[in-house]
Amino acid sequence: MDPGACARSVRRRNGEIVRTVLARLAYLELTPTVLTRATEPFRTPVRTLDRLHLASIEFLRARRLDVQLASYDERQQSAARRLGIDLYPLIPS
Repeated sequence: MDPGACARSVRRRNGEIVRTVLARLAYLELTPTVLTRATEPFRTPVRTLDRLHLASIEFLRARRLDVQLASYDERQQSAARRLGIDLYPLIPS
């Protein structure tokens, strides 16, 4: 297979994966409840944006929504596990 065709094949396959994941995403307003939780202590050191993601997931789970975290970041995954948050299985990068 020539390099151009190979690159197009990979782009097409990865594009399908990205579209599948994006179809499962939703936007969430950062309500005062979420922002307050993000400022509270976590069981493990957590960076600012990770705090917002994890607080948002906790907010949704408190409303009995089935939510998983999709992340390649090992620190964020570790914090999520400590909070009992399920991880979405991603293809290794």
